[in-house]
Amino acid sequence: MATSPALINSYFLMVHDQPEPLRLPRRIAVDALDRIPENYRIAYIEEDNGKGYFLSTQTADLVRASEAEIARLNASIKELPAKLERERKAWRDDAVDDAIESSLKRAGVKEGLLEGAMSVLKKQNSFEVDPSDDGRGFVVTGRNAYGLCEVDSLVEKLVGGEEGAVWRERKPAPSAGINGRGRR
Repeated sequence: MATSPALINSYFLMVHDQPEPLRLPRRIAVDALDRIPENYRIAYIEEDNGKGYFLSTQTADLVRASEAEIARLNASIKELPAKLERERKAWRDDAVDDAIESSLKRAGVKEGLLEGAMSVLKKQNSFEVDPSDDGRGFVVTGRNAYGLCEVDSLVEKLVGGEEGAVWRERKPAPSAGINGRGRR
C-alpha cells in the first residue's frame, strides 16, 4: 500500500484535546493558509518567492506545548473555587477547635478528656466564626437552642456544677497542717 505524497509531506502532532494527530502540511499555497487551524498559522513562514508558506516544525511544537500548558492552567483555575472552599472550611474548623480547646483548658478540663469534651460540645451546638471588630482576628460563637452565646458559656454549662465534675481536674485539698487544725 503506497503512502500518499500529502501524508509524506505532512507533520503530525498529538494535540491535548484531540484523539487523532493533527496533520500540518510542510508546504502550502498562499490561499491554503485559511485551512490551517488558527493557532498554528504562526508556524508557517512565507517563502521568498511569495507563492506559499513552509512549516516551522519547531514553532508548531511550541504552539502545541503552549496550548497544553494553557489547558492545564485552565483546569487548575476551575479547581480553585473548590480548593478555596476546602481551605476555608479547614481554617474555620481549626478556629472552632482552638477556641473550644482553650476554653476547656481554662475551665480545668482534664488533658485526657479534652477531645471527648470537644466532641460533646460540637455535637450539642453549632459554631460560627466571624472577623473581630478590630480586624486582627476572629471571634468564635456557639449556637444552641437559645441562640448565640460565647464558647466559654457553653463550656461552663458542660463542665460546671456537680455533673461536670467528671470533666475537671481534681485539685488537691488544701493542707490543714500536721495536726489537722492548720497549725504545726
